[in-house]
Amino acid sequence: MAKKFQFSLKKVLDYRKNIEDEKAVELKKQKSELRQRQQKLTHIRNKKMNFLDGEKEQAEGRTRPYSYLISFGYKTQLNKRIDNKEEEVKKSKSKVQKRRSKLIKASKKRKILENLEEQRFEEYKEEYNQEEKKRLDEIAIRRASNEINEGLIQ
Repeated sequence: MAKKFQFSLKKVLDYRKNIEDEKAVELKKQKSELRQRQQKLTHIRNKKMNFLDGEKEQAEGRTRPYSYLISFGYKTQLNKRIDNKEEEVKKSKSKVQKRRSKLIKASKKRKILENLEEQRFEEYKEEYNQEEKKRLDEIAIRRASNEINEGLIQ
């Protein structure tokens, strides 16, 4: 009886699957971080828009110069925060792209081994089928030989 199929690089394949899973988790975390940063950026932009809308309404009632200075300082602060958040989002997008490319590389390495495993399994099935055919042929030859010998004896 033929032995059971066993892929010799099974441990390497399992290792590569684990690496791929780790890369997928890292990518997911990085995407989550990017989403959070984008939400913070959107929040600050909304804050600025609300402030500007409110400032337009109150502009007619201002007569004191310090209120303009306070308003200008706050707008400047919001613009700096927006610039900082935009830079963080840009860096985070870059990290996401790097993690994605690492995941793709890990997937390719795993798929290479899986394809090799499939090829080896197909080779194994072919060998098994050839052995089985050979065994059945031998059985058929023995039967035919026995039938011929029995026919001669009688």
